[in-house]
Amino acid sequence: MKDKLNWVFSLKFVGIIAVVLGHFSSPFSEFIYSWHMPLFFMLSGFFITVTAPLNYLVKKDFNRLMVPYFIFSFIALIITALKLFLLGRPQLNYVNEVLSIIFWMDYEHLKNTYGFALWFLPALFLGRIFYYLVEKVSKNKVLQLIIYASLFLLSFKLNLPLGITNGLNCVIWIFIGKVIFNNLADDWLCKIKSSVALILSFGVIFSIYYLNKVPILDMSLLKYSDVILNLIWAVSILIFLVIFFKSFFRDFQDKSVIKMWAAGTMLLFITHPYTNNIAYLIAQKVGFDFWFVKLFITLSILHLLLLIKERNKNWFIFKYV
Repeated sequence: MKDKLNWVFSLKFVGIIAVVLGHFSSPFSEFIYSWHMPLFFMLSGFFITVTAPLNYLVKKDFNRLMVPYFIFSFIALIITALKLFLLGRPQLNYVNEVLSIIFWMDYEHLKNTYGFALWFLPALFLGRIFYYLVEKVSKNKVLQLIIYASLFLLSFKLNLPLGITNGLNCVIWIFIGKVIFNNLADDWLCKIKSSVALILSFGVIFSIYYLNKVPILDMSLLKYSDVILNLIWAVSILIFLVIFFKSFFRDFQDKSVIKMWAAGTMLLFITHPYTNNIAYLIAQKVGFDFWFVKLFITLSILHLLLLIKERNKNWFIFKYV
């Protein structure tokens, strides 16, 4: 289990760095968007189980995902309102913004505040419930795949509140993550040399890029340039990263900073819109408005937040992240 957790830490570290960088106007943003959110949904599928009762899963995930969602969505709304007031800008329609938080729970309705990234939490909460229900309906993997694919395709036709649409869209990624973990993490690597698997996954990635460039993806808005290519592309990148960190780069994942960033993913995910904005202002102020300068500033601030959390884990704001 320790070995499993170590390489998962590495994946989470790479994923959260990609999230932070993806929200800057960098040369890598299009590439990052094509796989970074699928990565986190697939990671969620690694250790999901259906042995416990549904009410246990719902209670645990509600406390882990939805409580932070509500707390930090309203904090984001308050901070956004304060910012608009201090800058003398027009205020938002706060009735609509509150409705967006408690009813819609998607990016399209959260995008006016610093809580725009929080659509991920209700989507993951519902996606995990949908996964549990499908697993209970049938143990036949073919039938499961048909159901997951149907829910995935249905999400493009619906515009449902409470994050349901995004939940339907992400459940197939959770399922794929579980399949990859079960078949790739241990037994599969014992049967096929890791170097071959690494080359094959890289070959798929290179071929798609050579023939089609980077498949455009924005999961928050359900914008897939090509559903099949998007799935193959993101899955291939995850497989490549799993093999890379598990088999060829073990020293990297033992670093304490990697584990600290991986353990603080929730905090980093929630706060990076603020730190990115601060980094943008600082870079402009000092006259070095380059993406790599802003990245360095925001990563430095985020690391400071993690150090503060390590020393104050019982603070109200840190209890939920």
